[in-house]
Amino acid sequence: MNQNRDETDTPAGTTRRTLITSHAKAMVGIAAGVVAASLARVTSAHAVVRPPCYLKGTRIRTVDGDRAIEELSVGDLLPTALAGVQPIEWIGSWRHSKAAGRSWPDSARPVRIAKSALGPNVPGADLYVTQGHALYIDGVLVTAGSLINGTSIVLDAGERFAELEYYHIKLPGHAVIFAEGAACETLRQLPAPASGYDTNVRSGAVSRQDETCAPVLYSGTSGEIRARLRSMLSPMLGPQKLDLIRARLAEAAVAL
Repeated sequence: MNQNRDETDTPAGTTRRTLITSHAKAMVGIAAGVVAASLARVTSAHAVVRPPCYLKGTRIRTVDGDRAIEELSVGDLLPTALAGVQPIEWIGSWRHSKAAGRSWPDSARPVRIAKSALGPNVPGADLYVTQGHALYIDGVLVTAGSLINGTSIVLDAGERFAELEYYHIKLPGHAVIFAEGAACETLRQLPAPASGYDTNVRSGAVSRQDETCAPVLYSGTSGEIRARLRSMLSPMLGPQKLDLIRARLAEAAVAL
């Protein structure tokens, strides 16, 4: 008998490999429970779902130069990273206010992406977006909330803002535009009419929902659970694209 084989039978007839597999599955289940519990607050914070938006004052690249998003109009032409120049088809905005002396709820707080957090002078100034807003990095779309590292990319307290006003725009198709020089997605799906958005819609048909223009690593709470679980298990599963992106940005944050 070969005493060195990997699958030595146990008295119960279960191989050593089967035991290892069962143990790994149990560990995955435990890890999933831990991640799900840790995201309970996130789920509550996102009870009010908003489309990905830019904070008022964000400069968007147009064919005529960078302009604050609140100054844009339907029909303005924007360069895109993947589909050439496209016209703005829809502009929406929503405001969030809070009582004096109160903090902003997590669901309203913007993610602040510091100048040069994504690369040299990218973005060219601090960029503020909603947590579900995706950035185009290494050929994929990654939500800003998943890139938070506590240094160069943070969930901003927003205490200096008396009011948070967010804007987003829709082109004829889902696209990647440039906000403060950083590649970011446009709106993919129009919000429901009763969503609370102030809208400016061009006459004529506006598509309700577009296919994503690039792969999305994850989006939404269930996807966040999967992504965080994958990160926890990365020594077992090997490096994942999101892990590699986060590690590179964390290394760049040290230089900042």
